[in-house]
Amino acid sequence: MDSACSNIQQCHYLLAQGKVGEARERAVSAAREVAPLIDAEPRARVLAGFALSLVERIDQKKGAALSLSERVNWLTSSIHGVLWFPILTFGSSKSSAIKSTVFAPLAAKEPELRMPKLAPDFRVALQQVEPNSSLDGLADLYQDLLGNCSFVSSVLSVSAAGLGAQLRDLVFVYPGKPGVSTSDPQHQSEKSSSGMEHLITQMSDTSLNGEKKSLEDGIQMYHEHSQSDQMSPENVVTEASATNRMSLHSLRSLNVPSQATQNLPPLSSLPDATASRLKIRLYFNGCWREAALSPTLPFVSPPYADRSLIVRSSSNATLIWPALLEKAHVLVSGSHYDFTGSNMAHDTYILTRWWPEVFSAGDARKLRRLDRNPHVALGLGSGEMSPRLARELGVVPNHDYVVDSVGEMGVDLINPWQSSERTLHVPWAQLPHFPYVYANHRPQYSHSAAVSFVCPGTEWPDFYVERRPQYVVRTSAKTVHLVVEQFLGPQNVPFALSVYRGTKGRVISTDQYECVSGGASTNARVMYYPLSLNPGVDYTIVVSTGSAKSAHTFSLEAFADAPVDLERARAPHKALPEIKGSWAMGFNGGHWALASYIDNPQYDIEIPTGTECLSLVLVATDHSALVNVHLFHREKADFQKKLRNFDKAKLLFSEDYTRQLHRSEVQNPEPGTYRLVVSCYDNSSTCDFSLVVAYSGREAVSIVPVPQALGTFVHECSFEWRGANRHKLYLRTRHAQARVTFHVRAPARNLQEYIPAVRASVFDAETQEIVVVTSEWNNSIYGVFLECVLEHADRPYVLLVERFERGDGPCRITVGSSAKVIVEELK
Repeated sequence: MDSACSNIQQCHYLLAQGKVGEARERAVSAAREVAPLIDAEPRARVLAGFALSLVERIDQKKGAALSLSERVNWLTSSIHGVLWFPILTFGSSKSSAIKSTVFAPLAAKEPELRMPKLAPDFRVALQQVEPNSSLDGLADLYQDLLGNCSFVSSVLSVSAAGLGAQLRDLVFVYPGKPGVSTSDPQHQSEKSSSGMEHLITQMSDTSLNGEKKSLEDGIQMYHEHSQSDQMSPENVVTEASATNRMSLHSLRSLNVPSQATQNLPPLSSLPDATASRLKIRLYFNGCWREAALSPTLPFVSPPYADRSLIVRSSSNATLIWPALLEKAHVLVSGSHYDFTGSNMAHDTYILTRWWPEVFSAGDARKLRRLDRNPHVALGLGSGEMSPRLARELGVVPNHDYVVDSVGEMGVDLINPWQSSERTLHVPWAQLPHFPYVYANHRPQYSHSAAVSFVCPGTEWPDFYVERRPQYVVRTSAKTVHLVVEQFLGPQNVPFALSVYRGTKGRVISTDQYECVSGGASTNARVMYYPLSLNPGVDYTIVVSTGSAKSAHTFSLEAFADAPVDLERARAPHKALPEIKGSWAMGFNGGHWALASYIDNPQYDIEIPTGTECLSLVLVATDHSALVNVHLFHREKADFQKKLRNFDKAKLLFSEDYTRQLHRSEVQNPEPGTYRLVVSCYDNSSTCDFSLVVAYSGREAVSIVPVPQALGTFVHECSFEWRGANRHKLYLRTRHAQARVTFHVRAPARNLQEYIPAVRASVFDAETQEIVVVTSEWNNSIYGVFLECVLEHADRPYVLLVERFERGDGPCRITVGSSAKVIVEELK
């Protein structure tokens, strides 16, 4: 059965990696292994039913046999070289349910353990231990050489709450040879039941897409004995910036040098390493997890054999299981016995799943209130202090201590160090020297929900959260307690959890709705947030990693006294594919009062009948950029033609420029064609942007970028007026029916500069016939546009540009055409 359990775990691990075929083989193997035992061993029947149901789910759902949260939890099982699998529950009823921790591991694999080199002649040796289940002396635990005061304080705090047995039950010891179950050795029957072996043989020969009838019959048969449930990790449910908790306070007699380390040989090279095996259960990375470890611990060799690198009891030398728990803890930390620090709230969370909270010791009223709560474990973290003050208080700077009691005169602490002064008293006046209060709240709610997810990296601003993981909390309860955990990884990053009230689906920006909880960025790995709810109001939870460029994994849990659910927040509108662009040189026209405004990126939008809402979101990469969107009514004849003026009469709305992100909505827009212009206020800025267009309605809205150029061929030229008011240019093309657009403009850059009124016309130079003529004068800052078709190839044409009054200065002309046009001065 041990091997079957291992195969089921490996099946999950392979499924999470997308290796469906290999995963199915593991599940089939698990069922075959327990088939001979199902008549004599009830647990074998439960395992068989679970394995069969697992195969059925794989055949039906393929790679989707695991939920997204399950995949995330299994994919994050490898922590610093150790596999920490989510704990599985086999069987759905409480009377028959079995945890995967019941079954012994097949092998224990550990990385090389790093040890501190505390002196030139400091050595340690790994020795196998035989732990007992005693709780005697648990209250007398102390640390000596290892600076893990946070872990020792956590154990002392939980033990003081009368829950020492709960900590002991995190350690599972299995004597015996690998592969032999020691859970119940009396049942090793070879007898098969009800044709099980025949069923398994048929099942193993069934392809993923083959006939399922015999498999389904077998599943139904075993469902009659035990309902096989869905695989699920076991669910039983502010940290200050991590400071280096290592101290030489207790090592001065060793003349400790720098933090050099020594590596021990791998476990596989040690004799009798698998004479007995153990599993450790801890809560991190979104669920309760188990790992197979060896029952070996480091013991200090002479001449320092009277010192200890592991946690010990001053009253019970045989109390060794806390040291095995400590070993698991330092392996999870990644620093091993060369420990670099943690804090008490974080460590208590890993041991118990109690919600961690960190607040200032200056909040004496809150400290007193929590001390009266029997479901809260308390500790203090000392900060930086002078050696004189540390001696006066009897503490070590930057270390954690258990709160024993809170009284009128001050706070009594339990000292986790090996010291004659086991209890310390801190007067209220000295409490500010302890900047952190660690509180862990024991969950008292019967309903919970949990999700695990990946928060992607981003190049966009912190306040643009639309692409961040978002969940809506659903419950009839008035209060919900939220716990968010950043999974252990190569390097954790600051993150923020924000809860917005009165939302309508996904949140786009941080200023869109009222933030009622969280919002601030934290360096903690786990954070706790109590949340009061108003009935009938939607609340959306957003998790953000700020400007982090890489992805990071999180879990979110909600607890309440009524059924609670965390639903993925959905956008209120249907979004079109994201459009990415840039305001580069020549394509950043600036605001509408500049002549270059029409050079901004533009898009044609077609809005069908029945569109209820049009949503526009523009975000820039430059944090200092002021951005805006303008939406104009357009005629169909202007489709794909570059904007030629800023017509306020055709503008649907006018809003101010906003920093880095602009959000606009149009309710019930009329069907038709529109022109969207995205602009940056400063036309000297260059940066990228993202545009998201969303809509509500029966038919889809369409959006098409407008070409920036006037034509396939573009020619730029200019001339000086030199006191004249008329100027002619000679035109010729080698292609008949050439479509040409002329853009004539003065050098004025904004409305404050003088702009002469001009007009333009085109004539056939041979026949003197008019091709196109304008009779109205125009002094638009955006210039004058003229369109025509040059019907004949190799025929001379004349462009006549006129000015209302004589004057000086340059005149610039851009010629855009479907075929190459030669432009020359007419002599």
